[in-house]
Amino acid sequence: AADHGCDVVNCSWGGSSYQQMGQDVVNYAVNNRDVLVVAAAGNTNSDIQYFPASYENVVSVAGTQMEDQKWSPDNSIAAQGSSYSYYVDVCAPATNFRSTGAGDGYTLMWGGTSFASPIVAGCAGILRSYYPDYSANQIAELLKAGADLIDTIPYNIPYAGKLGAGRLNLYKSLTIEPPPAIVFHEVEAIQSEDMVYINGIFTNYLSGTEDLSITAELLSGYGNLENATVFSGSLQTLENHVSDGEIVVFCSEDMPYDHKLLLKLNYSAD
Repeated sequence: AADHGCDVVNCSWGGSSYQQMGQDVVNYAVNNRDVLVVAAAGNTNSDIQYFPASYENVVSVAGTQMEDQKWSPDNSIAAQGSSYSYYVDVCAPATNFRSTGAGDGYTLMWGGTSFASPIVAGCAGILRSYYPDYSANQIAELLKAGADLIDTIPYNIPYAGKLGAGRLNLYKSLTIEPPPAIVFHEVEAIQSEDMVYINGIFTNYLSGTEDLSITAELLSGYGNLENATVFSGSLQTLENHVSDGEIVVFCSEDMPYDHKLLLKLNYSAD
């Protein structure tokens, strides 16, 4: 699809197994062919990495129902529910919505993230037409920037932070003044005795800012950060900041084997 000129590719399929080949295919499509890859986050009703949605450079789409609640068996006509995780980028309707049916009528869709993902992909196609000079990564950030936050809805509070930027809002993505949109990517962790150095690249995909502040906090235990402030200064559109040795975690002696360090980055600008 990438080699034949598609600007947006939808993947309404997946599984829980990571494959380096899959990440390589995505990287080729996005980096070499400027294709926006959108994928379903899965219908496991659990906190899970689901591929290709959870690969880097993919817009991962979770599912909601008509009241913007995370789609679950107890709030929809479907027996399953949307997967959720820190890898999700945005949500879209996945169940209890009307769509065209066989013949000349309409039907109430039982749903799935396989339905939510192409809704986002279709909106991405409209945005690519409206902003023809924007790259695939910039369109991805514009989709997130226009989304409506749904973490504060009482039903969604247990899933806060794991439903991405919120429920898709194409009108807002088309009409807002694009904000700064910082992404930390090409991340690597280097361990030296009781310290872990987390390096990577911060890229600003949308509007430039003279007043960017990036701070870090450790959400999991068994460690602490050397510095809370990672970066302070300006970062213009498509400008990179290489973070080398700025994020340092001191690990506790009693850290369990194979412990997962959960690091949260906070961005503020203007």
